[in-house]
Amino acid sequence: MRRARRLHTVTAVIMLLLCLAACGVSRAGKVQTPAGMKIQRGRNYREVIEDFEDKGFSNIRTEKIQDLQYGWNFKNGQVEEISVGGDSNYDAGVWVPQETEVVIRYHTFVTYIPDDTIEEPDGTGEEPADGNVQEDSAGNAQEAPEQAGQDDSAGN
Repeated sequence: MRRARRLHTVTAVIMLLLCLAACGVSRAGKVQTPAGMKIQRGRNYREVIEDFEDKGFSNIRTEKIQDLQYGWNFKNGQVEEISVGGDSNYDAGVWVPQETEVVIRYHTFVTYIPDDTIEEPDGTGEEPADGNVQEDSAGNAQEAPEQAGQDDSAGN
């Protein structure tokens, strides 16, 4: 009787260990989310990227929110929102596939494009030097060849 009880106990322990081992195998290729969204909001986006990389995430991208002009309301690089697999209210410690998309949205300054970098119609971004431009058969702007007998020097 004592021997049968001992055999049942050993069998139960072995079954329990097998169940625990099977649970560990099912997490292959999965990673755990770092601190939850509520804690991450307000941190610098570079630190948040590092947190996700340290946990093993491989599909991290960032989106700029270009709303800063003076930096009074938010700091440059301050995280506004993070979504993990489309969920922006994720909790810490949730197991997800390693390739789950992580999108980190953060505040930054507005980018202005100076007028002198706006591309001109000829596609070069430069204005013609002397206005002496012709189009070739493909519609590309070409400088017209100088005509014979034309001299730029004064007095002729």
